[in-house]
Amino acid sequence: FQIYYPLIPWLGVMLLGFVAGRRFVAQGSVRFGWIALAWAAVYLVSRLTNLGAATHDPLLMSKYPPDVPWLAASLAVIFFVLWILPKVKLTSPVAEFIAVYGRVPIFFYLIHFALLELTHPAVKGDLLSAVGIWAMVLFLMFMPCRWYFRYRESHPHSWVRYL
Repeated sequence: FQIYYPLIPWLGVMLLGFVAGRRFVAQGSVRFGWIALAWAAVYLVSRLTNLGAATHDPLLMSKYPPDVPWLAASLAVIFFVLWILPKVKLTSPVAEFIAVYGRVPIFFYLIHFALLELTHPAVKGDLLSAVGIWAMVLFLMFMPCRWYFRYRESHPHSWVRYL
């Protein structure tokens, strides 16, 4: 029995996300700009010193298993986006379309991977068919994601709030 998924680093990232999400809801994104800068500094130090890097090539980073430069760069971008997003008014139909998926990320993640697995035989090995199938699945997921968000909002104390 082998496990190829690096649980420990990802549990840490998930816990950080949970804490940051709670803080974001309670206090807003006041300090997230500084946190983004701190993660950017960690990235630069890890790249310059090769500390925590999976490879010695400064242009390569490893997501699986995650190395320090990859995590630091990813978290810097995420915290920057969380800091800047409340300052920008996104009220376009495109922003609303994207927000539907962002409101139910785990639900979307699980269902869209199941749909992609079902449609896998239709991909002919070229990028165009793969992107076409992905776009079709994305559009098919819009209504279920919107329905699930409304359902979850109408049942705030249910276990479904975690999905």
